[in-house]
Amino acid sequence: PCTCVALRTRVRFFNEAMLPARYLSATLENFKPATYQRPAHHAAYSFAREFVEGRRGLLFYGNCGTGKTHLGVAILRHLIARRGVRARFIEFKHLIADLRESFSDVGRASTLMRQLVDVPVLLIDELGKGARREWEQDVLDELISRRYNARRTTLFTTNFPVGGNEPANETLEARIGARIQSRLDEMCDKVVLNGEDQRRKQPRSA
Repeated sequence: PCTCVALRTRVRFFNEAMLPARYLSATLENFKPATYQRPAHHAAYSFAREFVEGRRGLLFYGNCGTGKTHLGVAILRHLIARRGVRARFIEFKHLIADLRESFSDVGRASTLMRQLVDVPVLLIDELGKGARREWEQDVLDELISRRYNARRTTLFTTNFPVGGNEPANETLEARIGARIQSRLDEMCDKVVLNGEDQRRKQPRSA
């Protein structure tokens, strides 16, 4: 397509991506990593630069306020603006709430699920946050399994540890279940982001 058509398409993709307002200016270039964050920053850069549809996703995990959402959104921005890739952001609790509200309308629930399955790149933020209800795991299992079978690329962020020496009941697997965790292990490369909570270091307005 000509430049003007391509630009309009990417603007439409950007508007449809549902990026959170707080991170609209998040880019790979304006993420200022501390030494211990550089491997994660490099992984995000490499992912965005080398992206092809169907490749493995990334699972960013670690402490609160270490830049996981920034890097995830920055990847989506890069893919949309520079590569013309359709992408979508959704926060885990909002995903669950949206699907719960649609239960009484089968058509709406099916449409919402199809949109999340069909988008080439999906970022699910704050995976595992909230209550651990069985039906929530069923919904997440269906979404991830359908994206897995369709060879869609999925990104995740979570504050819960992935393995390690933490008590078993405090890990991501305890929040989402062994079946979903197993699927994530196959779908994603794990990228840790630890360190100080950068939000607490920001000056507070009067």
